[in-house]
Amino acid sequence: MMDTNPRLTLDPVQMTALGDDAVRAVVDHYISLPDRPIGATSTATELGDILHEPLPAQGDDPHKVLDVVRERVLSQIVAQDHPRYFATVPSASNFVAVVADTLASGFNVFAGNWAEGSGPAAVELAALRWLREMCGLPEGGGLFTTGGSMANLTALATARYNRLGDRGLARGTLYVTEQSHSCFIRSARILGMEPEQLRMVPTREDLTMDVAALREMLRADRAEGWRPFCVVANVGTTRTAAVDPLPELARVCREEEIWLHGDGAFGAAAAIIPEGRRALSGIEELDSLSIDPHKWWFQPFEIGGLLVKDARTLRDTYRVVPDYLADLDADENEINFYDHGIQLTRSFRALKLWMSLKTFGADSFRAAVDGAFRRAERLAGRIVAEPGWRVETGPQLATLTFRYTGGSPGGEGGTEALNEVNRAIADHTMASNRIGLHTTAVHGRTVLRICMINPRTTAQDEDALLDVLREAVRAVVPAERQGA
Repeated sequence: MMDTNPRLTLDPVQMTALGDDAVRAVVDHYISLPDRPIGATSTATELGDILHEPLPAQGDDPHKVLDVVRERVLSQIVAQDHPRYFATVPSASNFVAVVADTLASGFNVFAGNWAEGSGPAAVELAALRWLREMCGLPEGGGLFTTGGSMANLTALATARYNRLGDRGLARGTLYVTEQSHSCFIRSARILGMEPEQLRMVPTREDLTMDVAALREMLRADRAEGWRPFCVVANVGTTRTAAVDPLPELARVCREEEIWLHGDGAFGAAAAIIPEGRRALSGIEELDSLSIDPHKWWFQPFEIGGLLVKDARTLRDTYRVVPDYLADLDADENEINFYDHGIQLTRSFRALKLWMSLKTFGADSFRAAVDGAFRRAERLAGRIVAEPGWRVETGPQLATLTFRYTGGSPGGEGGTEALNEVNRAIADHTMASNRIGLHTTAVHGRTVLRICMINPRTTAQDEDALLDVLREAVRAVVPAERQGA
């Protein structure tokens, strides 16, 4: 039997009722988060009814479908907007941005060119200008992307074209550190680079790029016929929030005529407050900067951004006008964003950041970022006061790493033994489902890492973190070693 609703529509009453139910589910999510576990993950076997469900030939009541989504799909996630989720880089989100995403999706906005989306293009240009202002950057260009990885790939492709031109990547070299995000390895592969064209610059004790070592690598590479085209500066690493020496790197790159890209996917948002701006000194000298508003500027997934000093570099790299788009070509004041990046079909990501800033104001964002700094400082002091614990790095950009040493600053029992203890503590903490926390490595030592950027995190949530850590120590460390 053929579908009786070939137009794929619901009537207005059905649409309103379904929309009301969906919005109510989102509101319930926000309200109940503090009292709920961090999340849940099922095995492939447990989700077999979804994984192996046959293609439905006939439709069902949309409210029943929504119930399945709530009960079987959205119940099986780790809530990165939970106030006690401190792992990775949390995505706190906000309801106004959720509404904006609903509007952008509901109106099926194509945000690729001016002719078919002049209002959305104007909003994107305004939001990008606000981003530059909040980061302390001069006038320039940019665009919104899916996230930091796509922003970084777009930046590297732009740097390659603008420094190497049509000659391509032959003998071109890219410079990162082992602290850089893994997306740069992936980006180098996508660009067609050979492994030897990706250079790992040594880091100093503070895990920032060794500028003297970079200078020597550039000198040696040029002598061997390599063509350095881009240096990636970390503007807040994922591991420890380390910030590379931006003024020194800018000086080197100017002298060497190399593109300087800053990976600020996480850390650049801190520039909105004076303390963060000081930590990111030199950010205004970058040729390009990636930033992820779905991290520290409280937007739901997905929204990343790329800001460039010279807007022409994007257009020079990406603009292609096939005959089927010739009628839609625009002048420089009426930007076609598909001329400035990889995607032709683009969703209206800018709307959620624009509506959030219009609704709450930049001062609210500043207060939220400043609050994250203060929470991290307070928590670092509380961790140091706990028997057997030591802070390893930070707090920097609201991020710190710490480690259980059994009270021995020298790490009695051997590094690997203590690494195993800290991994076990992290496993126990995550298994509690009350705290989201992961490990990382600092100078070969396994450490616990927390990122305190969710503005809905309270002092009670910090208390819960410490309670769970104490429970984990009691569970995995012999009594005679606890706090020794």
